[in-house]
Amino acid sequence: MSEAPEPLKFISPSQNSVSQNIDASHLASDEVALNQQMAQHLQLLNSQLVLYARDFRRLVDDQQRKDDELQAVKTQLDQTNQQLKSLEKNSKAQNHKHTHETQPVNVIGQSLPVTKILKLCQRVAPSMATVLITGETGTGKELTARYIHQHSPRHQKPFIAVNCGALPESLMESELFGHVKGAFTGADTDKMGLVELANSGTLMLDEIGEMPLPLQVKLLRVLEERTFRKVGSGIEFQADVRIIAATNRNLKHEVTQGRFRADLMYRLNVFPIELPPLRLRQEDIPLLAEHFLTQRQSIFSQNDPITLSAAAMLSLCQYDWPGNIRELRNVLERSALLCDDGIVEPDTLGPDFADNTITNTQDSKQPHGPLSTTGTNSVLAQQERNTIEVALQHANWNKAAAARTLGISWDNLRYRIKKYKITKPKNP
Repeated sequence: MSEAPEPLKFISPSQNSVSQNIDASHLASDEVALNQQMAQHLQLLNSQLVLYARDFRRLVDDQQRKDDELQAVKTQLDQTNQQLKSLEKNSKAQNHKHTHETQPVNVIGQSLPVTKILKLCQRVAPSMATVLITGETGTGKELTARYIHQHSPRHQKPFIAVNCGALPESLMESELFGHVKGAFTGADTDKMGLVELANSGTLMLDEIGEMPLPLQVKLLRVLEERTFRKVGSGIEFQADVRIIAATNRNLKHEVTQGRFRADLMYRLNVFPIELPPLRLRQEDIPLLAEHFLTQRQSIFSQNDPITLSAAAMLSLCQYDWPGNIRELRNVLERSALLCDDGIVEPDTLGPDFADNTITNTQDSKQPHGPLSTTGTNSVLAQQERNTIEVALQHANWNKAAAARTLGISWDNLRYRIKKYKITKPKNP
């Protein structure tokens, strides 16, 4: 048999209400605690987010700083590469110049003025004395300066020549002494000047009379104190350089006109050397002509030599040469292009020379006896005789000098003098 069900128990309303109140109070306290915990967690998360944001910002700033540093390093590397390229280019140029400078410098000429000049150069070369070379345009001032440098203890160091008249006045100081970065608009990098590039060597300042007055003061400091400053820098640099100046102007006249400083002129004029014009050393013309023609043959790899006829040589020797040696070289260059069969005649030298030869021939001593076509009285013989007599008269009857002028040997000239019975006229 199944058990009988237990009877139902009824709870009174008052007891049920109390139980619900208790549960509600517990739930309210739990909710408050939960809200407090959630608030604490949110506050903690907020603090962590603030820290994370700060760390992230710091990382971003660090990365930006590193990027800026990398960009600055890249810019510096680019500038360094540019400087290295510039230095490499300058080094190649200097090596080329040094190779050119190590080749012997030959001063062509045997005349008395040239001999005196060479003795002066050899006397001053071993010293540190400043040299002032004067002379007309084209007389060989730079060649003389190179000759002094090669015979000095500095011959293995750089020789740098600069034409002061070719540099703009606004850039001359920077070219001579250099500048630092930011010294002026466009000065993106440091630059070495010619004084610094010529360290331990020789710096030739050609056309020194063209140097502006403000720069003359700074050059004077180089000569007296042996120091200089770069443009935009207050640092003193040592100037271990020998100065050789050159000019075709009369510096004393420039001083009186206020265009040149007197103290600089006296400081430059320690050892003056005045080069003679070509018209005062005409007996060197045959040697110079032969040198230039041989040099041209070597440069253009020509097998057939180019020679001067006796008439052309005489015409060269009788010309006044306002452009001096430079003009002689240019005339021979032109004549070598125009001559036929490798022989330069007066008409290929130019109209001035052809007219000069004809005039001199007409003004020379008239032929002895009637003209004929045979023997020593032939037209050709009389022209040869006249040419020899003009050469002798021009050389003051120095047979060796006349032979060089005519481009023949001394024995050959002596034979022709005997053949034509040429005698030196007696003084009245």
